Amino acid sequence: MEWMLRMRLWALCLGSLLALAGCGPGAAPPPAITEVEVRDYLARFEDATRRMDADALAPLVADWARFRIEVSGVTGDDVLHVGREEYLQSARDLARFRARLTYRPGPPRIEIAPDGASVRVWQDSRETLRVGELVLKSSSSGMSELRRGPVGLQLVHAEGRTVLSL
Repeated sequence: MEWMLRMRLWALCLGSLLALAGCGPGAAPPPAITEVEVRDYLARFEDATRRMDADALAPLVADWARFRIEVSGVTGDDVLHVGREEYLQSARDLARFRARLTYRPGPPRIEIAPDGASVRVWQDSRETLRVGELVLKSSSSGMSELRRGPVGLQLVHAEGRTVLSL
């Protein structure tokens, strides 16, 4: 009998925690993602990328985000798998070397999931990175998946292809 009482108490505690976290029965689902939100997110992401501002990029990228990037060109072909911290560190490193980045994104193709919980964005871009006398050019195409996080839309997955040239 005592174990039944403990199980009931445990179930009540779990139900209370889930309700407080907003994911239990009766919790309202988050509002559907809108195209206006996506375009605002893209503008903030592009601005932070141009400035190589890791602090501005950090809230735009989920803690568990994964990036898969196929790179070809100058040093051959490679596939990079990085997480959020490696991605943010690359922005910090470029800023530390006083690199100058010219980032020209093309028009995005936005596809919001039918349930409004996620969105995929396909976009091409051209970049020129200058570090001292070195000039590296690239053209990229890729897809990013966004979901609503604790601070608004966040990137959770990105994959793409980049072609580098000197």
